[in-house]
Amino acid sequence: MTKNPNDEQARSKMGGKTLPTHDATGRKKTPQQTKGFAADTAEKTGMSKRAINLSLSRAKAIPEDVRDQITRTHLDKGVYLDILKKMSSGRLAVLPAPPSP
Repeated sequence: MTKNPNDEQARSKMGGKTLPTHDATGRKKTPQQTKGFAADTAEKTGMSKRAINLSLSRAKAIPEDVRDQITRTHLDKGVYLDILKKMSSGRLAVLPAPPSP
């Protein structure tokens, strides 16, 4: 059995992961369906796939109420978001409320 060079090229573009080419109904997936969320979003926004994945991991790790409090503040920067991401949710709950206008 010979290897198809196109298969190897496709795998290398996906970071070594192989994805099924058919969905649950047996229909062939379109190219958009086989591309991962981060790769698809990166292509459409012009951001890197790494930046998309980093933003997603921050959003998943930091509770929504904390994200709402820090939006548009000096804490809404990558370095601070990474620190908050590493903190336990119990420690994040004791953050002081922002001053009211």
